[in-house]
Amino acid sequence: MAPISLAFATDILVWLIAQKTHGIFQATASHDITYADAAFKLANLSQSDSSLIQPIKAPLLHTMKGIQPPPLTYSYLKFSPELKPFFSVPTPDQALYYALQQ
Repeated sequence: MAPISLAFATDILVWLIAQKTHGIFQATASHDITYADAAFKLANLSQSDSSLIQPIKAPLLHTMKGIQPPPLTYSYLKFSPELKPFFSVPTPDQALYYALQQ
């Protein structure tokens, strides 16, 4: 995942509406992180006990519960080039930090 804050997403939507743009736009953080990375970062930022986080890889989940993970169809979507001149691409940490401030 490449999280962005709600405030950043809202800023982009307002700008797109004001510019009367058409099309599909992708807004992402500067790079992907795993859900485990996000959990560890949120634990650190909130001064919570990160030892309670136990990441599980999909193949292990399959073995443990008999669940078949979906086939990998994800491809990384980059920040739309049309938006780059107007918005700096945030890091995932910025979105996670912002989420804790709300």
